[in-house]
Amino acid sequence: MEPIPPTDAVPTERTLDLGGREVTLAYLGRGHTDHDLVALIPDAHVAVCGDLLEQGAPPSFGDAWPLEWPATLAALGSRLSGSWQLIPGHGAVVDLSFLHRQHSELAALEWLCREGYGDDRSPAELAARSPFNADHSLVAIRRAYAALDGRLP
Repeated sequence: MEPIPPTDAVPTERTLDLGGREVTLAYLGRGHTDHDLVALIPDAHVAVCGDLLEQGAPPSFGDAWPLEWPATLAALGSRLSGSWQLIPGHGAVVDLSFLHRQHSELAALEWLCREGYGDDRSPAELAARSPFNADHSLVAIRRAYAALDGRLP
């Protein structure tokens, strides 16, 4: 099979009709990367979230936007109510309570980074206080500091 690359950008949102089932592709902001898309299937109450949600292991921060990821998850959460099944990029299918927990952890990391940067604390010092393990957090904190310094666009 030869993969066919996309031909149309999804700047914010696009709804597709897939033979009578509507699927909305939505770009809600930067999170795991700067180009995460979510596929929402409203009639089935299913959202394919990719790596915006990661279950079973700490989020991967290598090319993430830790200062923006919480707001992106909040934007996703604001669109969903009731009983949705969320398909993460890794791990088992989760529900809205998992999304809210991961949002809370990422928001705690965001504010740890913002306050630590303002207080001129070292990334290593903050990593020990993160809701995620220190090794993963150190990557996130360094990226957050680079964003706050203007070294990331």
